[in-house]
Amino acid sequence: MTETNVFRRQHAGLLKMGGEIVMAMQTPASPESVRTVRTLVARFKGALLVHQRMENEALYPSLFEHEDASVAESARALYADLGDIYDGFLEFERRYADPRTAETSPQDFYKTIGRLLKRLMLRMQREDTELYALALRVDNPGAVSEAPAGDPDTIRVDEERARWAQLLNSVRPPA
Repeated sequence: MTETNVFRRQHAGLLKMGGEIVMAMQTPASPESVRTVRTLVARFKGALLVHQRMENEALYPSLFEHEDASVAESARALYADLGDIYDGFLEFERRYADPRTAETSPQDFYKTIGRLLKRLMLRMQREDTELYALALRVDNPGAVSEAPAGDPDTIRVDEERARWAQLLNSVRPPA
């Protein structure tokens, strides 16, 4: 099976990058600040797509094909329930492909980013608690199905998620 710590570290990195985006959206809207946010979002999207490929091409398929039908069904149900947020990022990219679109409507641009980041944070939270627990259970039958208490990867993800949630709740679209 797959080592979940890699995915947990990726989540922590994505949460940190998302926090940088949210912080950048706190500055007054100007063409320069919107460009900064666009640059941060592009970097974020690159890291997100790497993570998505690893999960969708390795972790999920291995669980979908697991010999234990309850594992396969749980993985399929979670995948279906979480939806494909990655399509949301591709749609976002198409919508704001022309930099002028974001610069002329920074409120909509920032609001859209905020919605995507919130959705993604909720997905990562469910993956951390449900998907990776399922993978750990498959790897270690009979073992505790969550990361051990005090695990540095879990702590880092939890801290970043809490910081990101606080930042997202404080976002005020530019005037």
